[in-house]
Amino acid sequence: MENEFNDTPEQSDFDIESDFNLKEEFKPTPLCQPGTYKGAITEVRLDYASQSIGWTVTLDGNEMFASDGVTPVDGMTFRHISYLPKLADKGILTKGGKQTKYQAKINILANFQEAMEIEFNTKQQIMDGIAGGTWIGLPVKVIISLQSWEGRVFNRTDRMMKDTD
Repeated sequence: MENEFNDTPEQSDFDIESDFNLKEEFKPTPLCQPGTYKGAITEVRLDYASQSIGWTVTLDGNEMFASDGVTPVDGMTFRHISYLPKLADKGILTKGGKQTKYQAKINILANFQEAMEIEFNTKQQIMDGIAGGTWIGLPVKVIISLQSWEGRVFNRTDRMMKDTD
């Protein structure tokens, strides 16, 4: 197999555009402090592979700064995931063994529907709501926490509900 990369700059049309120094220029990603934030739904997307709904929330009306003390949290976006029940989930118990994964997902979605004050009761309502952009612009409150994975700390959404203020 032929090498895709040329060993010398003379043999290549490729050049690195900018000069940088990782040690000097690295800055940790600004994070939201754990808490409840105001925002609005700016995208709702169905993920067929994972059988989930991704809700994009853009923060607005918080007048706070991220962990770096410079970056405003307003304008930051976060993804909240709603997992849909799969047929295979009917035969699998949850970790605690109290109910099937199917029933647990149904219960979580029912609680989400109530908290969001939306019509989300059937597969058809979900498909129509996504296709029609029904939930775009909906004011929400989102509870954001910190999570760590493989030594990296990042924000995650724990809960989302309609903002009735």
